[in-house]
Amino acid sequence: MNRSPGNNTYFEALYEHLRLLLRRGFPVFVLLLLGGGVWYLLGKPYKPGHTRENLSAYLSSRFGLTVASSELLVPRGVPTTSSLWVPTRDLVFLGRRGGGHRDVYWARVTLSNKGIPLGGGDPVNLTFTPRVDERLLVSKGGRVAFFSPGRGVTVLQVSASPFTSGVWEGLRYLESRLTDGQDLELTLLTLPVTYRRVALRWKGEWLHVAPPKEEGAPFSFNPVTRETTAKVRLLVRREELGRGYVSRLRKRLAKLHPILAGW
Repeated sequence: MNRSPGNNTYFEALYEHLRLLLRRGFPVFVLLLLGGGVWYLLGKPYKPGHTRENLSAYLSSRFGLTVASSELLVPRGVPTTSSLWVPTRDLVFLGRRGGGHRDVYWARVTLSNKGIPLGGGDPVNLTFTPRVDERLLVSKGGRVAFFSPGRGVTVLQVSASPFTSGVWEGLRYLESRLTDGQDLELTLLTLPVTYRRVALRWKGEWLHVAPPKEEGAPFSFNPVTRETTAKVRLLVRREELGRGYVSRLRKRLAKLHPILAGW
């Protein structure tokens, strides 16, 4: 099809306009790119491979929590491979807000395979002990134990909510297989002892607790079978930590009509 002279003039003018625009705009684009890189390096003090230090800086700048890198655990470890979905990881750490006492917190963050935090939800305070500084985070097989002086020894376990039947539950299962989005539950198992100091050590599935001789006898605790050699009553507390995308969508649709959430 032959183009008319008018059409040729229009396309030539358009081409010339775009060419001049790119020529003038390219230096600006380069300056913006360099400026953005400098801003990122100065504003985001993250170093590839320094996972704990990066997470400590992230929690401080984003949420105002003081967290020592030595008092922060990533129970499932840092992602080692890249995938379509950016992996998420659970964090358990000792943190303090302002000049307050130290508490045990849980948080879920998206984390690159180089240990760079990319975002996450608000940390959850698990202890709320205004006059006690929690200490001694020790982890084994996804379980984390900590000590509250004068209050007891606690083992916390994070697990996915069990699946049932129905369309929504099928979507939840599919989400858990394809992404890191899950409904999470926290279980806290506490042995209330009044020791002021202890040593904690995992050996297999057993947590061994050793106080000074003058404070009491050592004991062991198995959080799987919930057996213990201590002569105290085990305290159990459960909390909902977070919901996956499917459950959040289901909750929103339920506000429109209850039948939508009952499938």
